[in-house]
Amino acid sequence: MSRRIKRVLASTAALTLLTHDFAWAVCADGSGLPAQGFVVGVAPIQSASNWSPNVFTGTTGSLWIADTSVNEHNDPTLPLTGGGHNWVFDQGSTLCKVTDVGPAGAIATSWQIPPNNPTDCVILPVIKNGQVTNLGDIPYQGDAITPTCDPTLLSTPSFANPNNTYFNQLGCSISHGVATTSATATSFLFVAGIKGGMFSISLDNVSAGLGGEAGKTVGPGNYYAQIPEGSLLTNAAVSKDGQFAIVTSLRRDLRVWGCLNPLGDPGDPGSPIDPNFTPAQGSAVSCMQVGFNNLQTDLTTAFGPDNQPYMGGQRVVNTFDAVPGGNFSTAWPNCIWQGVGAASLQDAFANGLAAGCGDAQPNFGFTSALITQPPAIISHGNYMYVGPVGGNVIQFAVTTNPFDGTSKYQFRTYVTGLSILTGLGVAEDLQSLMIYTDPTTLGLAAQEVVTRVPLCEDMLGETTVAGGTTSTGGGTTSTGGGTTSTGGGTTATGGGGTTTPTGIITTTPTTFGGFSTPVTPAAAATTPITGGILGGVAAPASTASTGTPATTAGGVGGVGGASNGTAANTPSAAKGGGSTSSAAANPVAGANPAGIPIPTGTPGLFAASGQDPSGPMTARVTLVTQAGMPRIAFDSAPVPIPTFVAARSPIPNVPTVPDATASVAPSTAAGKNLTSNTKTRSRASTGVRPNGKLALSAAGSSNR
Repeated sequence: MSRRIKRVLASTAALTLLTHDFAWAVCADGSGLPAQGFVVGVAPIQSASNWSPNVFTGTTGSLWIADTSVNEHNDPTLPLTGGGHNWVFDQGSTLCKVTDVGPAGAIATSWQIPPNNPTDCVILPVIKNGQVTNLGDIPYQGDAITPTCDPTLLSTPSFANPNNTYFNQLGCSISHGVATTSATATSFLFVAGIKGGMFSISLDNVSAGLGGEAGKTVGPGNYYAQIPEGSLLTNAAVSKDGQFAIVTSLRRDLRVWGCLNPLGDPGDPGSPIDPNFTPAQGSAVSCMQVGFNNLQTDLTTAFGPDNQPYMGGQRVVNTFDAVPGGNFSTAWPNCIWQGVGAASLQDAFANGLAAGCGDAQPNFGFTSALITQPPAIISHGNYMYVGPVGGNVIQFAVTTNPFDGTSKYQFRTYVTGLSILTGLGVAEDLQSLMIYTDPTTLGLAAQEVVTRVPLCEDMLGETTVAGGTTSTGGGTTSTGGGTTSTGGGTTATGGGGTTTPTGIITTTPTTFGGFSTPVTPAAAATTPITGGILGGVAAPASTASTGTPATTAGGVGGVGGASNGTAANTPSAAKGGGSTSSAAANPVAGANPAGIPIPTGTPGLFAASGQDPSGPMTARVTLVTQAGMPRIAFDSAPVPIPTFVAARSPIPNVPTVPDATASVAPSTAAGKNLTSNTKTRSRASTGVRPNGKLALSAAGSSNR
């Protein structure tokens, strides 16, 4: 059975939209999230233009970069920087480190774009036929990573430290074993220019006196020359561990380009670091097409907290598998090499075995939240923020299913009453979500409206303390490659997956109370729209009580039993999220948490968010279109059943769903349509400078 047909069957299996009340939402500034989310025009957001009016133009987002600064321009008479700066993707000037404006010794009250200069701003080169022909390309949307180093986690010749991660191995390789933090380590911007390609830009702290540069400034740029010229690239992203960089185009190009080890290969985390390591030169990094975004227009691309790529645009948010993640042959990053029969990731990139991930699919979590045509998606800690059509922003909490490694979602309405959204960002110094909108829709100069909203991230049961520290079971959560302590233990974050000696990517899931164990909200108060995905299929009676796996696994959109054919670099035969029959038994599902009953009539169900699947509104899939997009039909609430978290048991067949039908075009025809509609020029770059390095300077700017 083809991959597309299996995905359609998975899509029709089960999908429920839940709404619940949460009274425990607390924000970083000590305030609370209103019942229906923040509403523009209602306190505390009295006006949408509550930050830096008449400054920005068509802004597509912003990034927080930690640095060693204390006051702006190192001047005590100027405002505090909060230990870093915000870098704003302004389409009127360019990507710049904005200047904090406000009273002395206090956090900034507004931002200003500095005069265009090569230390605070990024201007990309125009590249034709492998040569830099001009300067003046403006980055559209991008990402950043700061690989930090904890030397105590490194492996030695006699001991392979299991707590070391790719992220830490990379950070320590760059610093040559010297301990660093997100403020002291080198940061790397990943950006794309439509007239050139994808670049990484290093940012390092500078030592300047009173009135001089504060924090990190622009360094040399790396050009990833193996991506063909003429690809009209606009949206770049880097994985949370730094192992992958991807880039897409908003010019109706279906191709997703990926680069392996974009900052260089730091080696196996189970081995000592290379004392002679230097970040890779752009021309030496392996890049190729890894799949298709399956969107008419890709407006935004980002990696989520689950280290999975998310691509949003016309019309929905797509991921590789409708429920991404897990050790399946169709899940990222296994799909890169297992989808083309390669021996490993390195083998696939070395031999140019392209497009192994195939077509991205509508993501169940974002589809259930009715997210359509989002121009911006960002990730912060365990949370994602997305701005669909309609003038609102939705917040997602993303965790990993401890049983099969797939991604799980909770969501709620965060802000309503906005105009046309153009970008999003998180300002750590302000502990705020920054929302960029353009009421004119024309990108007129200095007409961007910036809305500052308190940061409220407690959907997973974190205890938020005014000032920004969150805790789960007594620990603290730090972003940008810190550590998360849960229940007294320490789990490395910002690292994501690691490559084992056999080339298989493994991911250590981080779980929090809001998913594995339902959080009991505090009494009183109403709350915003929230929800989760409830899925699963009833297990055969003979296996319900014992947990013995059935001979054939199946499930919903990638949540079937773990693949049996992925050991020792052997590609799995499973497609579309299910596993084929095998003599080797799938892992037995874990026991249900004590005190949380499993509904006796449905032993095969699982709860994606661990909440009571009852509420004022539900939804079911009534049709799956040829593009794989579920249509949602709303009906009355189901009969309430007890709160539960149930383990999934694989079964031989995917059952039909009442009132559900599906139609699908032949996979070959669909594939032809997708590839034939790609409107791009694909030219291999030639004559690129051998070291792939480009020293960037600001010689002017141009509007797109």
